[in-house]
Amino acid sequence: DSVAVYPDDLGRIMLPVILALDRSRLRRALERRSGDIREQRKIGNARIRSVIHDLKNPMTSIKGCAQFLGRDDLSSEQRRYFSATISRSIDRFVGMTQEILDYVRGDVSLDLKWVPVSELINDVRTFIEPDFRAKGLRIQTDLAFTGSVLVDQGKFQRVFLNIANNARDAMDPGGVLTITSQQVGDQVEFRLQDTGPGIPPEIMDHLFEPFVTHGKPSGTGLGLAIVKKVVEDHGGTVRVENSPGQGACFVVTLPLNP
Repeated sequence: DSVAVYPDDLGRIMLPVILALDRSRLRRALERRSGDIREQRKIGNARIRSVIHDLKNPMTSIKGCAQFLGRDDLSSEQRRYFSATISRSIDRFVGMTQEILDYVRGDVSLDLKWVPVSELINDVRTFIEPDFRAKGLRIQTDLAFTGSVLVDQGKFQRVFLNIANNARDAMDPGGVLTITSQQVGDQVEFRLQDTGPGIPPEIMDHLFEPFVTHGKPSGTGLGLAIVKKVVEDHGGTVRVENSPGQGACFVVTLPLNP
């Protein structure tokens, strides 16, 4: 004989099954979510460590120089050298922290003024040359265009500093960074060519994205993302011409009549 199953009976039979399925789905979803959170936390912690490590570099330099300045047997020339190194390291630290803050905030405010290209490049060269010499590297410039450009001088110098610092890290002793400028139509084009190993093809498409870095003992991975943002805020463009094994050339353009 058949047994009649009424709706109330069906509900009582199916409810535990439905609840069990729901609990199983919920558990799997929570496990996936927990795994995602752990992975995101792991990535976030790695990025924080990277930023802190990069910011510690100039502070380590300051501490070392300050300790040397406490010695009584230093000559006047040595004292001037260590004092200048401390000053440069402080400037570097302040610049790094400010550009990270500007990037995180999405700051697009620009203090624009007309600056001669020779002044812009020579100031950058003066700032970075001691670090290049210390590593056995050279900087050479060939400025075919020496007119003025409308820029936020501090921020645009950080563009060249970030690119130059990447070149310094990439090159072996004997390497050369060449900085040129020329007028191309209604734009000025800057080219920063190094003699390093070039950029790995696998990261070329993501080079200007945040937290992309390769082959550096330290670095926030924000340098080139900041470069792209600052250049574009000025109405310019930035690209890289890459020759693996022969070096990289960063090409920055700015409008002459913005």
